[in-house]
Amino acid sequence: MATARTGAPLIEVRGKIGNIVFQRFGDGLMMRERVVPDDRRTTAQLQSRALLLRISVLWKSLTDAQFEAWSTYAPANPYVAFTGLTCKWLRLHPDGTPPMLPPLGPFFGDAVNVWAQAGTSSAASDSPKTVSKAVIEVDPTPSPSPLPQEIEGEGSGTLIVNGTQPNATNVVTEILVQKMANSRRKSRERGWVTVGYLTFATGNLSQSVPLAPGAYAVAYRFVLSTTGQTTNLVHLASVTI
Repeated sequence: MATARTGAPLIEVRGKIGNIVFQRFGDGLMMRERVVPDDRRTTAQLQSRALLLRISVLWKSLTDAQFEAWSTYAPANPYVAFTGLTCKWLRLHPDGTPPMLPPLGPFFGDAVNVWAQAGTSSAASDSPKTVSKAVIEVDPTPSPSPLPQEIEGEGSGTLIVNGTQPNATNVVTEILVQKMANSRRKSRERGWVTVGYLTFATGNLSQSVPLAPGAYAVAYRFVLSTTGQTTNLVHLASVTI
């Protein structure tokens, strides 16, 4: 990278030439190498983009009455509310048609207490049922922050998630993790990745989710499957797979 003071020969220099980019910097000009943004186009990212496109089409198809209902439900930003709820609903019902009207009331969660551990289930729980395929989900909700890091692959490790009782009707338990350098690291506000939607039931209070070996921060929240409403995250103890 190099800089040049502005003068008659350089005062109009701007833009790029090949891999060199010129831009004004204070009273001078800056010359730097052109950087191409990294777009990995992973499966999770492509799925999230396709989901956002689908939600955008649904938003544009709202009737006047439906639009007014969402504007009343979330006057500050009805589109963000519609996107968040519809996204979560479609994660649970990928082949369904989501509600076009907002929820009629709040969602207060569930009475289930949840804890997680690596490798083996709690002795007080039923034999763990394996989730047939781990859900690797990157939250696509529009945000100025970058997309959370994807957890690469399903791996050979196992996260055991236990519940104290069955979930209430139409309520599922969403499990989220963050890959950490070690178990002593603190989780970030953003960067959570969904790895499973679990439904605790009688005889199935312990379930396993495949994860690659490593240290993870773990959290959960409840989701109302009929509306896409969620509770706040509940943080669990970090685990090492």
